Amino acid sequence: MARKLATVAGYNAILLFVAELNGYRSGTVEDKTAFGHKCWLDGAQPHEVHERIWANRLYTELYGFTIAQMGGEDFYWSVPIELDASASMLQYIGILLGDKACLEATNVLSNGTLNDPWNLVTNVNRKLTKPVIMRQLYGSSKSAVAILNDFEMEYTAQEIEDLEEGLHTGAYGVANALKSFIIGNANLAPTIYPVVWGEQLEVPCNRHYREGDHPVVYSSITSSGTDAKLIHWKTIEVPNLKSFKRWTMTGLIHSLDSRVIDLVMQKLDWGIDIHDAVIINPEDAMTVRTAYAEALEAVYTDRESILNNYFASIGIKSTEKTQREWAKLKSMITPLDAPFKASIWAVK
Repeated sequence: MARKLATVAGYNAILLFVAELNGYRSGTVEDKTAFGHKCWLDGAQPHEVHERIWANRLYTELYGFTIAQMGGEDFYWSVPIELDASASMLQYIGILLGDKACLEATNVLSNGTLNDPWNLVTNVNRKLTKPVIMRQLYGSSKSAVAILNDFEMEYTAQEIEDLEEGLHTGAYGVANALKSFIIGNANLAPTIYPVVWGEQLEVPCNRHYREGDHPVVYSSITSSGTDAKLIHWKTIEVPNLKSFKRWTMTGLIHSLDSRVIDLVMQKLDWGIDIHDAVIINPEDAMTVRTAYAEALEAVYTDRESILNNYFASIGIKSTEKTQREWAKLKSMITPLDAPFKASIWAVK
């Protein structure tokens, strides 16, 4: 990690991350900072082992900084923190569609109040909501029951009913409509060349089904000089283009994730990027928050061309059906009531 002199700004960035490690989800920035401070003084221990290790190392750093400040000495951070986008999938959908509900839920639009984007289904805990809604919005065909069973989670019939309803209302409903439009109207080949924000990718089909066997004949020479034929039966794999279509929503979001995080990393002299998150020196927190907000604004500026080019590159054509579906999707959007300005709190 790059060696940087510790300041109060870095100290506060650590407190915010400590609060995140200990489960703080919604409130104000001030309250989150205060919660992180209390966690430090109380020696609060997060649930996951790696988070406990990380938190305890940061607690030691905070004590070291405080003692150095009291003695008028310099201190340098030796433990990094992580900043993570608040549900980047919903962020990009909100930006591409200009949907206020998605943008407020993910803190892209924020006055300092922090929302939990995975706590939008009334009476359902986020521990159930996040795995279900996130996978379904990315294109999973599994039901809420099947997904929760995969995670061996307990649930009630009412929670399942609420989750299914939540997928079709509010911010989740808008996101689900875009997913359904993209997956339902894509026309793919075994290899596609999607275009995302001016960058063209080459993506081979990642789903196949078996269709019989075919012989592969090999020739060999025996020790006596006789020509021998060896036959190997090879399974015929045919690209499953119907299943491949489910990748198209993931492809759009993850491509934007990588492009935006690349712009953020250009502002740093050291950091480790992980999809929509970065591990950084605490002193670089404001640099990351500002750079991320600026990158989101750039995506917003280009939102129409991003969608049009992506749609064309995955074979979505303008037909009566697609026009009708797009009009219905647009009717679900909550429009912005002011010029778009991304908040620095879009990253937690």
